[in-house]
Amino acid sequence: MLEIAICDDDAIILKTLGNDATIKYDIYNSADTLYRYVEEQGTVYDVFILDIEMQGMNGLELAQKIREKDSNCLIIFLTNYSQYVFSVFEVITFDFLRKPLEYSEFENLIKKIKRYFNITKGVFVFSYRK
Repeated sequence: MLEIAICDDDAIILKTLGNDATIKYDIYNSADTLYRYVEEQGTVYDVFILDIEMQGMNGLELAQKIREKDSNCLIIFLTNYSQYVFSVFEVITFDFLRKPLEYSEFENLIKKIKRYFNITKGVFVFSYRK
């Protein structure tokens, strides 16, 4: 199962999420809360979808802390502010999406993530003598 942490102080992102039995979403409304949870619980997520502009720790600062501990997870930024497009790549970003995010864009993102993990995990099927 693909585990995704979504950190956004704008509850509108919840309307974009679809139902997918192969994905577990955890929603956080602040970077501080998500970071504390990961630190205290030792939770590992495959994907982090982060808003950049938040009260307290911002999404870029959180991404830097995540990268210090996990170089394999995917980090995706979701923001209203296009001026961050180049800054986010310092933390090896998988994607950058602008708000407001439409359901079809989110659905395409999930497909892209699934393709990536299928490729990187080396999953393949073969048969021998039927």
